[in-house]
Amino acid sequence: MSRPGGQLKTPFGTSPLLPDAAQSEHILSLLRSYSEPPSNMEATLSSLSDELERYDDEISRCENDIAALRARVEQASLERVTLEHHLHKCRSLLSPIRRMPPQVLTSVFALLKPDIKYDDTIVPLLRLSHVCARWYTIVTETPTLWDSIAIDQNAGQENAMMSLSLSLERSGTAPLHLCICGTDPGALSLLSNQSDRWRDVRIICPLSSDLHRLSSVAGKLPSLQILDICCLGQDDENRVDIFAAAPRLRVLRITGDVLAVSTIPPLEQLRSICCSNLHTTEALIRSLELMSRMLHGTTFGIEFFLANLLHDEDEDNDDADELLNFEPPTTTSNIRHLSMEITEYFAPQHCILVLNNTLKSLTLPYLSKLSFSTTEYPLTQIHWPHTGFMACAHRSSFQTTLESFLLKKVVITDVQLLACLAAVPSLQHLSIGDHQTIPRGEEKAYGVDYHLITDSLLSKLTLGTTVGSQQQPLIPNLRTLECNSRLKFDDGVFLDLVLSRRTVQPSTDTPPFTCEVECLVGHCREIDSAVSARLRELRVRREVIVRFSAGDLSDQWYLT
Repeated sequence: MSRPGGQLKTPFGTSPLLPDAAQSEHILSLLRSYSEPPSNMEATLSSLSDELERYDDEISRCENDIAALRARVEQASLERVTLEHHLHKCRSLLSPIRRMPPQVLTSVFALLKPDIKYDDTIVPLLRLSHVCARWYTIVTETPTLWDSIAIDQNAGQENAMMSLSLSLERSGTAPLHLCICGTDPGALSLLSNQSDRWRDVRIICPLSSDLHRLSSVAGKLPSLQILDICCLGQDDENRVDIFAAAPRLRVLRITGDVLAVSTIPPLEQLRSICCSNLHTTEALIRSLELMSRMLHGTTFGIEFFLANLLHDEDEDNDDADELLNFEPPTTTSNIRHLSMEITEYFAPQHCILVLNNTLKSLTLPYLSKLSFSTTEYPLTQIHWPHTGFMACAHRSSFQTTLESFLLKKVVITDVQLLACLAAVPSLQHLSIGDHQTIPRGEEKAYGVDYHLITDSLLSKLTLGTTVGSQQQPLIPNLRTLECNSRLKFDDGVFLDLVLSRRTVQPSTDTPPFTCEVECLVGHCREIDSAVSARLRELRVRREVIVRFSAGDLSDQWYLT
């Protein structure tokens, strides 16, 4: 490849008229003297005067040389830029990413799609499309990259409408995942015209009248599978029947007293329902009545909002007082999984009272999984509603049906836990935890300091150990144990538990016993080397799987 451009034809030499240092210094001294020049200088000055024209010509030649040099520099700069671009293109031909299949790039791009609940979904895609022509083609011609759409209160603005139209156009016929927080008629009209593509929809509106803005989609939701409705107030007596006919809907989440303002699809088609933000007796009654009509094998979630109970004693709060003193109607349900969660902040006494009253009213003959949680853990912790659970377990068939018991975010005493485990001998999955307070500067620490996972408890969970008058071992079918722990137990006692639960001949039908221990912040320590070696040996033989992770580190470290 020949080098572009030519060589300079005219050499640049030194001017013969340039004075030497002695001449310059002599002329300068004469200029400073302001005296008559000596007589012997008259001939020199006369000769110098005659040479001025030659100096002008020499200066003109220098200026021409400078202009030629500048032109050459400019030409060389352009050549350099051209060569750099050419080199970059040649190197790009060898880049491994050029050999990456479009399907792989599409999968990578899909990972960059943000959560439609919180982020602008179109900006990252536009940035990707600006990288190169190939990426532009992949991004713009892959409908699934444009199927997540969110509209908010600014949806009526010109840029937002352009983004919405672009997403709907480029998503083609792909199922849509929507988050609708705004009520702009233009934006809602565009989405309503594509209602046959709605797959996963979250709707947030402060008042029930806002739901009527979507009335045009009624009966036009053939693909809807997941629906999340948040409506916190009722300002319209007319019920909303928009979602009564959604033949493929399987998962329903309702926040607020939506049941009071909207008709839901037939329960026969639903597999999971969660009722969130329950803070009035009316909302709780409607949720329990809905639970009673759920089919066998389904999942039901209840999320209590007890933050409104944290009011000054002098403040009137009839709803709060009524909820605390309310005894729900007796409810029997055939659900398979029940989750109970407390959202936001709450007082422990309020939590125990509400959960106890609710559990006392329930009979769950087919329940196999029961979980308790709180959104603000560990700042707020659920205190175990022991009376309510034991009453529910006695009326139900927990001794034969309950297989999963998730209590990691619940403060429960060892006495209470042992009593509960004795009532659920068929249990296979158990999640428990120690707890510790969370300091908040000079303020009072949050949470509760309680040590549950002790040598005594681990010994009682070891097969071959009897508890009190009980002849049968405690939860003999346990296959998974999850713990949040301070690691304040003897490693030998922990090893005895693992050995007693190991699977001698693991198979697909009989997986190895699994124990996952997450160390609480500030309590990490080394496990005894002999115990650690024995656990590794058991893992190699697939008889047990034991994982230890550090709760105050972003990564996990494993002993086995």
